[in-house]
Amino acid sequence: MRLSLTTAGLLDPRQLAAWSSERRRAVHAAVTRGMKTGGRDVRDAARAEMRSAFEVKRNSFVASMGVKVFD
Repeated sequence: MRLSLTTAGLLDPRQLAAWSSERRRAVHAAVTRGMKTGGRDVRDAARAEMRSAFEVKRNSFVASMGVKVFD
């Protein structure tokens, strides 16, 4: 008995590679949107953590600390 198998759909390596890169771009775009909307919250939480962790004499010291959120 002889079997012959073919790959189609997502099992096809060319389509799987295309789906993966397309899906990766879509996920990256969604993360970028989420970071733009939630980045300020992360920054404020990081600054609050610094205020409680450091003994700060001036509030401007903590405000001068830059916090960057990357997607």
